[in-house]
Amino acid sequence: MKAASKQPLGAASFSTRWMVLTVPVRHKSLVAVLALMPALIVFCAFWLLPFSRLILMGAEADRSSGVSAYLTILTHRQYLISIVTTVGISLVVSLTAVAIAGFVGFFLARQHFWGKAVLVAILTFPLAFPGVVVGFLVTVKPMAFRRTLDVRLLISRAIHWLSLLLHSSRHYHGDGCL
Repeated sequence: MKAASKQPLGAASFSTRWMVLTVPVRHKSLVAVLALMPALIVFCAFWLLPFSRLILMGAEADRSSGVSAYLTILTHRQYLISIVTTVGISLVVSLTAVAIAGFVGFFLARQHFWGKAVLVAILTFPLAFPGVVVGFLVTVKPMAFRRTLDVRLLISRAIHWLSLLLHSSRHYHGDGCL
């Protein structure tokens, strides 16, 4: 004998509803490809095609010497010195940054002191601004960047937003009390 279900009449169980919403196995790959198609188009248009063009341009022979740019970089002393210097500086800077960040991280993880939350916020604040955005602001729009750093402008904006906040809170409470 079948046990009586405690569900209301006409209500489908979770497994029954799940079976209705699933896609047959043979169509899952087609659905996945169609769902990823916009991302694939953007990837090909904005990364794959320009990158492949750059690789082909570097492999072409130079008009004056007849040698490809890749071979020129590997055979001329001036380029080799530049590559070795760049890799050396990047290794030193990376190892120094990891060492300093490691010590600071261990200290902040194990010590509790007044102002720790503020220090952590200050240390993580630069992560909110990607280097590309900061570089764009500094190089392309220097006046706009300087204007945002003007202390008087920052103070006036803070006072303006504070007054709007106080006004909206009085309006919200209705009695003029905070």
